[in-house]
Amino acid sequence: MGRYDEVRAVLADDETFLSGHGVFFSEHLNQLMRGTILASDGPEHERLRQVVAHRLTPRALREEQASIEAKADALVTALLERDDVLDAVTDIAQAMPMSVVPDCVGVPEDCRHRPIEWAVARLEVGVPPSERGAAAVPMTVELAEYLGALVAERRTIPGSLAHDLLAAADRGEVSMEQCPALMIDYFGPSLETTISQRGDPPGESAAVLHPGHRPGHRDRGMSPADGLTGRRRPGHRGPPWRRPVRCTTESPSRKK
Repeated sequence: MGRYDEVRAVLADDETFLSGHGVFFSEHLNQLMRGTILASDGPEHERLRQVVAHRLTPRALREEQASIEAKADALVTALLERDDVLDAVTDIAQAMPMSVVPDCVGVPEDCRHRPIEWAVARLEVGVPPSERGAAAVPMTVELAEYLGALVAERRTIPGSLAHDLLAAADRGEVSMEQCPALMIDYFGPSLETTISQRGDPPGESAAVLHPGHRPGHRDRGMSPADGLTGRRRPGHRGPPWRRPVRCTTESPSRKK
């Protein structure tokens, strides 16, 4: 089933195509994700969406645009100061989401070395049974335990998604037990999927501005951040510059 109308009809029919019992091949992950937006149906699904949807509205994202572009500019500037070959995945496709997502979700500094591994483990546990999936289970347990402790200790970052979830729990809109799972609901796709998208094709992710092209680049109405944030001026068919990069590193989800 791959046609747009067919897929849309399935997504709208939550009486025939249930998500509330789980959407993964792994029963372990289905249990972990129960009570989340992804694994819910009908009124419960709509209610949970309303709790977190305000973080992802066009208006809310516009308010974050300047901050995200500043981080992208800082990353590009730092890369341009390096004399060595850049790695399209680790230096760009991973680095940019990692500069944004942990703060947005509300993950403190003490675990910033773990999110990519957690996100990939969540993905690998959900696919058909395999040795990789079995090996990833302990990592997903670690993620659930960490977020559970984060919620219990209320160590979330003010203004973050996790902080909003705790406030919603205090108001009785969700249970405190649902908060870690709702964080995972957002956490995994926001990292793994974004990294995969920015890292494939590598040349697109690696379209960082060569120092000698900076004035012309600005004249075109673009900033160094545009290549990382996906923005394009009208009629732009691709980045007008290239910088030598190494494209051998695989996106985390594709590692053997």
